[in-house]
Amino acid sequence: METDFPLLYRTTHQADLFYKNSEGYKYMVVEFFYINDCPNHAPALELLKELMAVCDVAVPIKLVKVGTTEEARKVKFMGSPSIRIDGVDIEGNGKTVGGDFALKCRLYKYNWVFQGVPPKKLLREAIEKAKNV
Repeated sequence: METDFPLLYRTTHQADLFYKNSEGYKYMVVEFFYINDCPNHAPALELLKELMAVCDVAVPIKLVKVGTTEEARKVKFMGSPSIRIDGVDIEGNGKTVGGDFALKCRLYKYNWVFQGVPPKKLLREAIEKAKNV
């Protein structure tokens, strides 16, 4: 499993890298899981970067390339692309309970339509929710 930590520089306020919850100030963690063969991971990553900028969130995105079925099970990989913010899948953690963890492309259901890139509204809501915790 490979990881990379590219930085996004959108906000000049260092405080935007943190949010406050009941335990005090925490660093927001954004993870992007993908496989190379999925055609949807590149447009999904661009959408994630765009929405983080719109929401004025400037934190590193942890890119995680999943390469084996064993790694997929270990990280509870629901398919490519999968995005977690502070450890929570953008569709909710129910997606990672007893799931079919494998090297595959992921489909997101929105308005009764299946699509390979997460819906913009779903992704933005997940970012805003994490930001406002």
